[in-house]
Amino acid sequence: MEDPTLDAKAEQFKNKGNDEFKRANYNKAIEYYTESLKLKPNDTQSLYRRGRSFEEIKQFQNAIKDYKRMTREANKKVEQKLKDEEYIRELKKIIDKKNKELEEIVKSKKN
Repeated sequence: MEDPTLDAKAEQFKNKGNDEFKRANYNKAIEYYTESLKLKPNDTQSLYRRGRSFEEIKQFQNAIKDYKRMTREANKKVEQKLKDEEYIRELKKIIDKKNKELEEIVKSKKN
């Protein structure tokens, strides 16, 4: 379970990173994004934005590392979403089947 306090702090660091990025203070932005990622290591936005900051200061290897990690995390989210959607579809099938069974029982009781 995620800690809302940590999430809020991570968001604050990310927002400060965004502000520094806009000011072209890329090293400071990297520091803030790194702090955000310490609290929320799988945050794809912070990974992407830190990667962009690395790119701006020509640290391409670090940028690539963040982009790869971001891609892995994004793929995990997509896979989980697909699993969740499949689970929901299966639940709907079960519920529909049970509803039909109940309707049949109600019909049989009326007769």
